[in-house]
Amino acid sequence: MAAEPWKLIDPDWGYWVDGIYQAALLTKEMLEKGMNIEELLKEIPEYPQIRVSYKVPEELKHEIVKEVHEKMREVFKDYESELTIDGLRLNMPDKSWILV
Repeated sequence: MAAEPWKLIDPDWGYWVDGIYQAALLTKEMLEKGMNIEELLKEIPEYPQIRVSYKVPEELKHEIVKEVHEKMREVFKDYESELTIDGLRLNMPDKSWILV
């Protein structure tokens, strides 16, 4: 159940991954909806994901990251909020997000 990149997180249970809880939650949903696992998973929308890595000289990293973050804020002007814990994450109105 807890294989990358897809994991169930239930905020009512906690903000962590729990394989036994995930199995119980999926079983409960299947029983309540009268569906098998394949049918249940088809209801989950797909969210495209792109991961790209770039190698840059060490002495330029901070300046490049700063410029990329400034450009992100310009290009995605309609973002609702931002987080700067691991780079820059812009949270969009449609609940999508971009992290660099």
